[in-house]
Amino acid sequence: MVVIEVIIALAIWFASGHAISKIYFKAGFKDTPIFVFWIPALNLAFLFYLAFSEWPRFKGNV
Repeated sequence: MVVIEVIIALAIWFASGHAISKIYFKAGFKDTPIFVFWIPALNLAFLFYLAFSEWPRFKGNV
């Protein structure tokens, strides 16, 4: 199950990084290094991963 989640997270990271780089290139950021686009894409992929992952369920008396 973890392997599938990692593959999905990497696919989301790649797709969102590609989309972000296309948006930045259309906005005129032609000389920007390519790794700059992957930093916000990693954040977006991590947020998607957290949104769809199974959170641990703690049993406790509150």
